[in-house]
Amino acid sequence: MPWKKIARDAGQQDWVLGTVSPDSTFVMSSVGSSQATTTVQATFPLATNVKISKVALSWSAVGLTDGSHKFNIVLGNGSNTAGTVAANDNSTVNGYPTNYASTGVALFAADVPISSGANYAYGTFAQGQGYLTCTASGGSGVFIPTSYDAVYPVGNYLTLRLTTPGASGLFSSLAVALLLEARPIPPTYVTQTANASIAGNNPNALPGWSF
Repeated sequence: MPWKKIARDAGQQDWVLGTVSPDSTFVMSSVGSSQATTTVQATFPLATNVKISKVALSWSAVGLTDGSHKFNIVLGNGSNTAGTVAANDNSTVNGYPTNYASTGVALFAADVPISSGANYAYGTFAQGQGYLTCTASGGSGVFIPTSYDAVYPVGNYLTLRLTTPGASGLFSSLAVALLLEARPIPPTYVTQTANASIAGNNPNALPGWSF
């Protein structure tokens, strides 16, 4: 998450917030058949509060293009509660967010099908949809999360979830990237002191850092 240093945003020091950064988040050489959305395929730790405005993915091969292969991204390693919409970012009230996505909240209200019949033209898709070029021998897509204004909290992590069918289920060279926007962390949550103490007993705080 490369944001520039030495600037202020909503009273926070050291790093420019409110800018976006594309991060190559999940990279998998292969994914086998009969995978369920309850299985965590890969994880991505959150070094600060973030919002996620777009999700991009690509692959070199997929077993079927009929929509039976699906993906989603979930906060934490618990159940995928797709359909639960997280509260919007309320940073404009206090200068930092106090509404956060809960564990289990998914970026998309329903698992996203990888289907050659669901291709969208770039620029025509809406919230929860995306641009997708899908063939068995490779493809890519860009999607807007349903909860695009949700804030995912520092110290937690995102998990990639995939659904693949039986014998024909596979992904090869699957890569997923997120377009992230850093959001402020409440200044009382973390203090930088000689003994790297944590203020406020915040479970999301990182000792030894000020934000």
